[in-house]
Amino acid sequence: MQGFVGLMQGFIELMQGVVGLEMSAIAVALPTVVAAAAIVMEERQRPRAPHFVLFIKTHNKPTFDALTSFLDDLGKDTQRLQQRVEQQQLRHRSVDATYLQHRAQCERQHTELQGSVAEMRRAIAAERCSLSELQRDKEAAVSRRHSVVQDLVLDDDSLQQIFNWYAEANRAAA
Repeated sequence: MQGFVGLMQGFIELMQGVVGLEMSAIAVALPTVVAAAAIVMEERQRPRAPHFVLFIKTHNKPTFDALTSFLDDLGKDTQRLQQRVEQQQLRHRSVDATYLQHRAQCERQHTELQGSVAEMRRAIAAERCSLSELQRDKEAAVSRRHSVVQDLVLDDDSLQQIFNWYAEANRAAA
């Protein structure tokens, strides 16, 4: 019985805090209410017991009516709280599902971006190789051109002699 009294007192405090119920009248008559609630609980456990037993045991119809009203209100408040809990659970599941979808999408995008970055790095490395080859080819072409120019400068006398022979051959043919 004392466990039930403690349970009822704790529940009343909980309801005052959560729902904001004003229970000062019930708090004043708490011992009577708790005793009546215990009787009601006993009677509820015996479904075939007639209701008039409660009237006989309480000897106080207003207390029984107050208790019945309190228990009805308590049942309604409990249903309301249960509905709020279910709504919060649905919202929580929805948020979790949305989070998981966004996380999966972000992971896919991250993987795709990593692939794109790797691809770009390979392309940049290939371009650098290509540029290095072009630079070497350019340096080789410049070197050959310098060599040809040097050869022409050195062979300027030979070239002059070739032009002279060519000019003489043209005169002789004319």
